[in-house]
Amino acid sequence: MNVYLVKVTIAGETGFVTDKKGSPMRFHNSQMVRDLFEHCKVDNAVMTHDSPYDEMIGNPMKASDVTEMPFSMEQPY
Repeated sequence: MNVYLVKVTIAGETGFVTDKKGSPMRFHNSQMVRDLFEHCKVDNAVMTHDSPYDEMIGNPMKASDVTEMPFSMEQPY
């Protein structure tokens, strides 16, 4: 099951989007993210994926297995 966490930067401060209790909000698909931010002006969005693939198959861990891709915040119609 996919779980997405959203990190935002506003006025130079970066942090995770949290719920009312202060826990990171969990999104189960990318559309949930678009829906939450529909009313916001988003200048730039990227999706990052940290893959444990090398570790899972017994290879040594890399310094970084993070992949970064552009992410569209526009609603599909």
